[in-house]
Parts: sequence; C-alpha cells; structure tokens
Amino acid sequence: MKENLFGAIRNILIVFLTLGMVGAGMIKLVGLPEVREWFDRWGFPIWTQIIIGLLEIGIGLAIFIPKTRQLAIWALLGEMLIATTLHIYFGEYLDVRGPMGVIIASGLLLFADKKTRDTAL
Repeated sequence: MKENLFGAIRNILIVFLTLGMVGAGMIKLVGLPEVREWFDRWGFPIWTQIIIGLLEIGIGLAIFIPKTRQLAIWALLGEMLIATTLHIYFGEYLDVRGPMGVIIASGLLLFADKKTRDTAL
C-alpha cells in the first residue's frame, strides 16, 4: 500500500516538474517581453536567458528519464536556490514563491523516488 502511495506521488511530481520546467524554459527561449524585462532589470545579457531556458528544458526532460532523474533533481535544486537568492537580492520577495514551491516539490520527489526504488529492489 505504501509503495503505491509513494509511486503515485512520485509520478505526479515527475509530470508536474517535467512540464513546469519545460514550460519555463520555453517561455525564456520564446523571449516574451515580460521575461526580457526581468533579465534587463537584473542586468543579465540576452544570452543568459537562452542558456537558462535550455538548461530548464534539459532538466525537465532529464527528470522524466529514470536514469538521469536524481542528477536532474539536484541540478534543479541548485538552479532554484540561485533563483531564490536572485529574487531576494533584488527585493522581489513575492517572486520567491515559485522557486520555493519547486524546491519543495523536488525534495518530495527525491524522497518518493528513493522510497519506490528501495522497495522495488
């Protein structure tokens, strides 16, 4: 019963994080004016927006692949810690909610993924 619960939670988090990160990366690659304004406000050149967009898409896809999931989650946690720090530095305190939600979901996925792998062995 517990294995089924952890498996269901894991699958929901995988879909949530995969779609979320691929979507976030695509928004940066498309270059929406609002996103461009963020990067301008932070003083980042356009190429950083493209690199971060590609990184987010790669992380999102890697979360979906079992063999790369653990590394991808750790990369995502690192990126979200940087994003949280950036928002706090620029006084964008309400914008910390998104990265913090992803950090929580990533932590839960690490736990659920480990639980399901341990019981499957």
